[in-house]
Amino acid sequence: MKVKRECISCILNQIIRVSDFLNLDETKKDIIMQKALARSAKYDYKKLTPPEFSELLYDIVIEETKTYDPYASLKKDQNDMILKLAEVFESKINNSDNPLFKAASYALAGNIIDYGGVQTFDLNLDDFDKLKIDINDFDKFRDKLNNCKILLYIADNAGEAVFDKFFIKQIKKLYKNIDIYYAVKSKPAINDMTKKDAEYINIGEFTTIIESGMGMAGTVIKKTTDEFKNIYKNADLVISKGQGNFETLDTEKREILFIFKVKCKIVSDHSGIKQGSNVFAFNSSI
Repeated sequence: MKVKRECISCILNQIIRVSDFLNLDETKKDIIMQKALARSAKYDYKKLTPPEFSELLYDIVIEETKTYDPYASLKKDQNDMILKLAEVFESKINNSDNPLFKAASYALAGNIIDYGGVQTFDLNLDDFDKLKIDINDFDKFRDKLNNCKILLYIADNAGEAVFDKFFIKQIKKLYKNIDIYYAVKSKPAINDMTKKDAEYINIGEFTTIIESGMGMAGTVIKKTTDEFKNIYKNADLVISKGQGNFETLDTEKREILFIFKVKCKIVSDHSGIKQGSNVFAFNSSI
């Protein structure tokens, strides 16, 4: 999916939000915005995906503030928020009629934890249990696990990642021989997971953490590391979390299971899926 005109204001708002989050003075905010606008004009946005375009501007914040990971404290808070409720969620998963499906639905519900899009979130535990999956390929996913030896799980946001951990734990419980790789960002991108964040939530207990080579809220295969490319090529099943990864992987020819909430009208128009929909689906169903 390529950038549309309407995406530009959303991406610029990301720059405003991170500048506000860092409590920068007005002069520094103006410098960052002026540089963002100038850099925007240098590129043909129609040739870039939204995460690629966003990375070009997000890097200006890092350059100007010398802050390598602007949302580091926020990511920790988001992960801690879910980790503190781990017993509650895991109890609901283990006591459900279908623990794997329950964990999958929580992994999808966790995608509301996002500071890159136009929406923020409120943690309402009832919403997690009432989640409606609008495009649901869970049965197909479960069947594919029966013949799966290598699973690549492409991570998204902090907080949400703790739900990924619950989901992966259930997969490993039922399918002990599957090798699972959890791909995180190689450098900070908004509130997306890095290796440091993944190690903090101890997701390596159930999966091998790898870096994708990405520094954007998405995954462009040609720009990934050789390790990632090799696992991506040989994986029996690839799971892509989040709207940003959908925006960059939607044209891939291999089968991918996309797990995300459609958060904006542009993605809705592009995919043909109603805005606000919750998606747990393979390419062929989208």
